Amino acid sequence: MELQRLSKTPISSFAYPYGDYNAALVRMVQDVGYDAALTIREGNCSQDSDVHALPRKQVLKTPFIILPVIARASFDGILNWLSRQRFWTGDSA
Repeated sequence: MELQRLSKTPISSFAYPYGDYNAALVRMVQDVGYDAALTIREGNCSQDSDVHALPRKQVLKTPFIILPVIARASFDGILNWLSRQRFWTGDSA
């Protein structure tokens, strides 16, 4: 968490470099203390998603005018999912 120390800003999520990850790396990310981690695997988040291997949605060839709508819909979906998770509310597991 050197970046956190240098920036003096809490960093709670991690993005796997180039999206490459495996079970051992997921455990390391958990052990270091990240609340969530993102992959480049295409997919939707659900209540059953592994919070340390979250998929992403790729948006390509979309008319510029609707990008904010898509971004907001995706963001709202992630917020809804996170609001159901214990780490987001501060409750202990």
